[in-house]
Amino acid sequence: MITALHIENLAMQRGERVLFRGLNLSLKAGEAVALTGPNGAGKTSLLRTVAGLIRPLAGEVRFAGALGALDARDARRGGCHLIGHQDGLKPGRTAREELVFQTRWTGGGGEAALAVAEAWGLTRWLGLEVRVLSAGQRRRLA
Repeated sequence: MITALHIENLAMQRGERVLFRGLNLSLKAGEAVALTGPNGAGKTSLLRTVAGLIRPLAGEVRFAGALGALDARDARRGGCHLIGHQDGLKPGRTAREELVFQTRWTGGGGEAALAVAEAWGLTRWLGLEVRVLSAGQRRRLA
C-alpha cells in the first residue's frame, strides 16, 4: 500500500520554545493516528504544518511520495484538509458561496464546487445560509 503521508525529521518552534524536533511519521491510506498531549505541546502546530498553513523549523512533509510544497493551496490540492476548532465559514454566505470560495482558493471554480457538494452530500443545503446550518452540517461544509 502506498504511503499517504510521510513526515521526516520535522521540527517546530514557537517563539524561543522548540515544540518538537526529529518527528517522523508514516501513514498508509486509510490508517489513523491519535495525536495526544498536553496543551501547548504542538499538536495543532503539527496539523497546521501538515496542512501547509505554517512552515516548520526543519524537516519534510510528503503526500503519496511527492514533497509537500508546504503551501496551503498545494496541500489542499493534494487532498489535505484541516478543520480546526473553528470552521472559518462566513454566516451570511450560502453553502454554495462557501464551496465556490473554497474551491477557487484551491484553483477550481463553480463546477468543482458542485462536484464537492455531490461527493459530500451537500447539494440539498446549497441555497441555505451558513448561519442556519447545524454544527455537524457546518463541519461537513468546512
